[in-house]
Amino acid sequence: MSAGRWLGTVLAASTLAVYAQVVHHDFVNWDDPVYVTRNPVVSRGLSLEGVAWASTHRHGATWHPITSLSHMLDCQLWGLWPGGHHLTSVLLHVAATLLLLGMLSALTGEPAPSAFVAGVFALHPLRAESVAWVSERKDVLAALLWMGTMWLYARWASRPSGRRYGALVVTFVLALMAKPMVVTLPFVLLLVDVWPLARRAPLRQRIVEKLPLVALAGASSLVTFVAQARAGGVASIAKVGIADRLANATVAYAWYVEKTLWPSDLAVFYPLRLPIPVWKVAFSGLFVACVTAIAWRTRRTRPWVFVGWLWYLVALVPVLGLVRVGEQAVADRYTYLPGVGLSLLVAWSGVELVRSRPSMKPVVVTAAAAVLVALAAASWVQVGYWRNDVTLYEHALAVTEDNYVAHTNLGTALLAENRVPEALRHYQEALRIDPKAAQAHANLGVALAAGGDTSAALEAFQRALALDERDAGTHVRAADLLAGQGRLADAVAHYRAAAALEPASASVHNNLGFLLAAQGNLGEAVDQYGQALRADPNLAAAHNNMGLALESLGRRDEALHHYARAVELAPADAQNRLNYARALARTGRRGDAIGELRAALSRQPDWPPAEQDLIRLLAADTDPAGRTEAVALAERLVRSTPSPDAELLATLAVAYEGAARFADALGVWSDAISAARAGGRPDLLPDLEAALAACRRRSPVSGAP
Repeated sequence: MSAGRWLGTVLAASTLAVYAQVVHHDFVNWDDPVYVTRNPVVSRGLSLEGVAWASTHRHGATWHPITSLSHMLDCQLWGLWPGGHHLTSVLLHVAATLLLLGMLSALTGEPAPSAFVAGVFALHPLRAESVAWVSERKDVLAALLWMGTMWLYARWASRPSGRRYGALVVTFVLALMAKPMVVTLPFVLLLVDVWPLARRAPLRQRIVEKLPLVALAGASSLVTFVAQARAGGVASIAKVGIADRLANATVAYAWYVEKTLWPSDLAVFYPLRLPIPVWKVAFSGLFVACVTAIAWRTRRTRPWVFVGWLWYLVALVPVLGLVRVGEQAVADRYTYLPGVGLSLLVAWSGVELVRSRPSMKPVVVTAAAAVLVALAAASWVQVGYWRNDVTLYEHALAVTEDNYVAHTNLGTALLAENRVPEALRHYQEALRIDPKAAQAHANLGVALAAGGDTSAALEAFQRALALDERDAGTHVRAADLLAGQGRLADAVAHYRAAAALEPASASVHNNLGFLLAAQGNLGEAVDQYGQALRADPNLAAAHNNMGLALESLGRRDEALHHYARAVELAPADAQNRLNYARALARTGRRGDAIGELRAALSRQPDWPPAEQDLIRLLAADTDPAGRTEAVALAERLVRSTPSPDAELLATLAVAYEGAARFADALGVWSDAISAARAGGRPDLLPDLEAALAACRRRSPVSGAP
């Protein structure tokens, strides 16, 4: 086995060993619901509809269709088992590591330092966020395609041809469609021309040949900016000024180097604290300037220093916060590709040391191995924090200060475990740190509602919407509370706002239709159900609700189609079957209705609504066996009910009449009338008294003197 293959095998095995634990990890509540678990298009798996959606819609505020399709494929393969999704990310990370190793070995002819660079890439704790977080699938995909594009570029540079250039363009486009952060790759390729390729072509030629890639990068940047701006993800200058952005970018450059050298106290979120101390900005700026000056002065004698440092500087530009997306100051995941440049710098400096002083080779090799072992151990610990929401955010709170996002997300995790008092404490702490955190107000409302304080919950939702009126989820939660209080007009207004913000949300349109139907606005309700089904043709609840609305409008044939589809899509939903059975009975298809009711009861035995409907249908059956069964079912149901109400007694009376047991029926009709009076149901009395009178007329003995 060659040295390169042996090193690759060791690296792959080491990486798998560090990340094997993720197959037992959960999804997390930050972005994973948007990307996978609560995204109806993605969670259904691969389909032509999904491909069309990925190509035309933003996903998590960004257009990256390759990433979207990757999540769909995972859902196709694994369903919503989180271990499978994590495993895919790990395998992609391993593939990117091996591609990096192979590329550097081929370009430099030095497998040992190439393995060190690939090892740091694979095993550094800063990588944990990119690999162990399902939502960061875009990182591992983009890295794989970045490495592939670089390798194809090197092949093209060694022997240019249209086919080879076309191949690298394709992989670059795919990388852009995985994560737009790779827009800096054309500039990194200019650096690779200097070292290790050492191309002699004029600088003008080297720039011109990359212009098609630069144009693609520019188009991707524009699409990304527009998508994120429309999603409300781009912070305004008024919120974070230009001076603050530049200061944070300067500090970030130094911070990432620090964490690369000493990866301690890593967290999922680092709050941006403004203003940044002047001394910190000055020190960081001086550090960056000094290293840049050294890299420039040694660009001919030590080109790997120049290339490695500028790789790091250039690749970080899209995520420095100059165009602010998100509230973080820095993020571990942002080092995924830029960090390769720092590793290059270190690795080939070690090579130079060994060449100048061969006696240092055992020391350098031992130090490199020790570094990789230490990084692997630290990564094992860091990956473990991603086990679930609670471990992730508790660790973040332990290593950061005033982390309102960690408090907010931990509160949500605790609320999901019904630990309401603890969740409330974290939400309140988040609001103490940042009173203008809209999401914290919204989550506080959720916790208050779970605790039964709906008035306070509504106030919290209103404060959240005053801070961020574009939060569709908060509009929905406020609407649901308002609907529960009978304030349908206010609830409809919030659902309309949510539908405008999330026009592709099937559940929002379905719920809006339900409220409109409750208001009696059946025509518009049908329109909303139609929009819901266009967004998600397999939403059983929308089919069921559409059936109810259409039947009320007298469009029974269309209603039956939607009822049947609802039952087909959700065969375990007994209510859908009950609605379908009732519609079938009203259209005279009594046999089919009886069949659906039996199916409902087979899935949900002893369910009174279905039992009573079945009894009434069997009581009118032309088959005496059916009428006998109706009596037996009705008597059993009454016996099993401690205090039968008027409606249940009426069902028994109907069964007796169907079996021609008029004397028994007359007695039970009378009992039903008494039960209605005692139970405060005067609304039932006219129908019950009419039924009693009709029974007397039918009874052969009721008219005797």
